Amino acid sequence: MNTRDINRIPKLILLLERAWLKQADSRFFQLIDELEKAFVENGGSTISKKVTFVITTDAEQEGTLLDSFNVEDDEFIQFLEGYVVEVTSETESIRMQELLLLLKLLWSSQPDTRFFQLIHNLKHIYAANDSTIISRRYKYRMSDGFEQPGTALDAYYVEDTNFIEFLKTRL
Repeated sequence: MNTRDINRIPKLILLLERAWLKQADSRFFQLIDELEKAFVENGGSTISKKVTFVITTDAEQEGTLLDSFNVEDDEFIQFLEGYVVEVTSETESIRMQELLLLLKLLWSSQPDTRFFQLIHNLKHIYAANDSTIISRRYKYRMSDGFEQPGTALDAYYVEDTNFIEFLKTRL
């Protein structure tokens, strides 16, 4: 039994399209990264963790890891409505429309899934078959001093055409 309203899916997809049209030269995962950062900066409920990324066995780098997995779609829709004031470009992009349509169809088949949960899950499935998603190891120091290791997936460089083909296989 679905507990989330399926009607939120087309609304969120439309808002994503409008946000993407403002920066049409961005790839999909670039857009998602930028929106997630802006969402956090505007008080969104994304969890922000200070972590140490493990670059090599001898090199580490301090950074911030954003975790939006549990963000409810209504909160993200509200943010997007304020973020997307007016579309500044009339240019239609077949690439954008195709990717967002496939995402909408896939998401509609599992409407109880939250948007960032869907993106997270798709990254993991895609990463199993494509090396353009970079797996970044990190350590998170908890309040009790215990270091929790983890892995974050960086999909920033995934080409939209490859992701579109992947989405077609998921339907």
